[in-house]
Amino acid sequence: MEKTILEVATMFEDFDFLGSRDSGEILRKRIIELLETKDWQVVVDFQRIDRVSHSFADEVFGLLYAKFGLDVIKRKIVLENAQDNIKNLANFVIKERARKNNASSRSK
Repeated sequence: MEKTILEVATMFEDFDFLGSRDSGEILRKRIIELLETKDWQVVVDFQRIDRVSHSFADEVFGLLYAKFGLDVIKRKIVLENAQDNIKNLANFVIKERARKNNASSRSK
């Protein structure tokens, strides 16, 4: 499997904090484009990014989970140079989405 690297700081003009869903949507759409074009492993490089908001993380990782599931995220998306708080928030929003999916499937 080939790898491609997305340098997040370069995509967003060297900001060190990403807080909007709009920014998250840009990153998520680029990741989806790469995943659907070829059998890529997408390396998301967070070098020079100190923090992201819950909204940004949910827009990227929560919605990627909703679209592809956990297996694809684990196999095909790699976070590189990410601060612990970014990794923790990515995991948190994925767990939130999983709980919501489980709750909605039980109520049907």
